[in-house]
Amino acid sequence: MFKIKKEDYIFIIPILVLLAFLIFRIIDKSTIIYFFPLDFTNDISSHIAKLHFLAEYGYHSIIPHWYAGVDFILFRSYPPGWYFFTLPLYYLFNNPQLATYISLVIIYILSLITIYLIGKNNKFSPTRSLMFFVLLYANPISIGYLLRVGKMPEMFGWLFGLISFAFILYYKDKKLNNKFIIYSLILAGWILSNFTSFIVSLPLLLGFFLVKKQKLYILLVGILAIIISSFWLFPFLTHTLSAGGVSSIHITESLLSPENKIDQITTWISSLILFATFFLYWKQKRYSKKELTFYSPLLVLGLLVFTRLIIYIPIFQSLHPDNFNIIFLIVGIFLFLKTKFKKRKLLALALIIISILCILASLYSTPLETEHTQQDLDTLELMEDVEGTLIIYGNTESFSRAFYSYGAIYTNTEAISGWFDQDVPPEWINELKTIDMPENNCEEFNNDMEYFSIESIIAYDEYCETIQYCREITEQKNNVCLFNF
Repeated sequence: MFKIKKEDYIFIIPILVLLAFLIFRIIDKSTIIYFFPLDFTNDISSHIAKLHFLAEYGYHSIIPHWYAGVDFILFRSYPPGWYFFTLPLYYLFNNPQLATYISLVIIYILSLITIYLIGKNNKFSPTRSLMFFVLLYANPISIGYLLRVGKMPEMFGWLFGLISFAFILYYKDKKLNNKFIIYSLILAGWILSNFTSFIVSLPLLLGFFLVKKQKLYILLVGILAIIISSFWLFPFLTHTLSAGGVSSIHITESLLSPENKIDQITTWISSLILFATFFLYWKQKRYSKKELTFYSPLLVLGLLVFTRLIIYIPIFQSLHPDNFNIIFLIVGIFLFLKTKFKKRKLLALALIIISILCILASLYSTPLETEHTQQDLDTLELMEDVEGTLIIYGNTESFSRAFYSYGAIYTNTEAISGWFDQDVPPEWINELKTIDMPENNCEEFNNDMEYFSIESIIAYDEYCETIQYCREITEQKNNVCLFNF
């Protein structure tokens, strides 16, 4: 019979509050089964489409539906792991939206099992392990960045990150044996699932390397992981380097922007959580040199993020701030649960307040799923009559790229754009950005349409009137109009 230890009573209310909220958000996400996601808070429509592409065209195929088929190769610059994981569900249900949602639920279940194993190997009670799970997945960062946006490959990558964390914690204080070779499969799966979560976790792997004597064995396991994943990794690196390298994209510079308050606040908070929990844990470990060595590379990363010096570090400067948040939270939550506290009543009150604040912050910053608006329905209906390569102008209610995903799956539509500009020739993308509206002068507009072989336009509101100077409306529904030419 399941019993709750007396010292775990302080976790009961936070667990119930956060777990109920997480379940509510997961159920809310089921909207994607019935309504193809079209809103702006949306990465998931791209993943649904690429899952469909994998089933229909195969790995590394040229996809005709995005960028008018201009050298868009599936998974050339994006890892395929989650898609292969979800492909059997696609074949089973013949429904990419349902397969994606079931995959989401499975990832949560596997994450819970992994965290339970982490807890079991570190003498956590089941209650404490469940607290680990809800703190990691029911916080505003994970709800907003992973669940609501629908970053399926990244969620799958962090599952491998948890498995990796469980593995290195298990072997941190034990001699490596023959079973450690299994770690090469974990690392390969992680690389093939989400490269960014793997990169941001490298300091933790470095810490493990530093505290172990069998360094050659660890290096051989790492090399084997690279060999296993090389069928995707080498073409990816070749393409990335030839395209200028990921370090040319300085995403972390957003941490200095006054307009990006949320990322600034969350990275400060997650860094402080890492520092504070490590210090309390380290103190109880009597300032162990080994523990300091193991966690020091990640602490250095936390310091670089906290001070914003991370913007000068190649490769790491290209990662989204929430990548740092999540690895800091995984380790910080673990260290918090490993620490023994004396003032338990005060801690219990703090956890309840934090749980409530997490929910309020999430509700404030992260919208619930949306159903289709009338404009969405009109657009989807007009897409049935699209003839030739499509471009969408002037949609301010929903995400045009999401319609390109929908069209690729359900109406066999070819679009002038798509989701991964880095996968097509940069000069072509630059030219695409120069397309202008007619503005009573049709010559340049018609030249652009001919140059990009655009044969259909869906436009909204005043864009309908502007394009009508040069082209006759084929069909119109309310404020949405279709031009076929």
